[in-house]
Amino acid sequence: MQDPLLVQYQVLSDQRLHFGRLYWQSIAFLFALLLGGIAILEDLSILPLSIGLMLTASLCGLMGFVAHRLKRLEQRYEAALEAIEVALQEKGHSDIQVAPKSGQYGARFAVTIGLFALSAVLYVLSALELFGTSILLAR
Repeated sequence: MQDPLLVQYQVLSDQRLHFGRLYWQSIAFLFALLLGGIAILEDLSILPLSIGLMLTASLCGLMGFVAHRLKRLEQRYEAALEAIEVALQEKGHSDIQVAPKSGQYGARFAVTIGLFALSAVLYVLSALELFGTSILLAR
């Protein structure tokens, strides 16, 4: 019979990997969506530029929120896995090593902050375009 802690560790580890992959897949989906939208709407002037920028800024802001939540969820799994590793060591499993923590300010933090910053910049550009101070298109 297997140790229940080892089974729980495997389940939590699989879930952590799932959310880690989902983080990067959601970012990739956002950029694919934005590039696809630019390619399709490049020659069409269905929406005014200011409304398009507002929609893009909102999309980036929402994806920043999703990325932040996925990052936090993955960190919770990381903490749970660390607790199981410590418990296994205390039970006498000397071959168990505690994995290093991923750190608070890594690549995921930078990407998440970048999404929020991109959203803010796009909102400012949208406001400038809306009020006639266009810096994007020379008219």
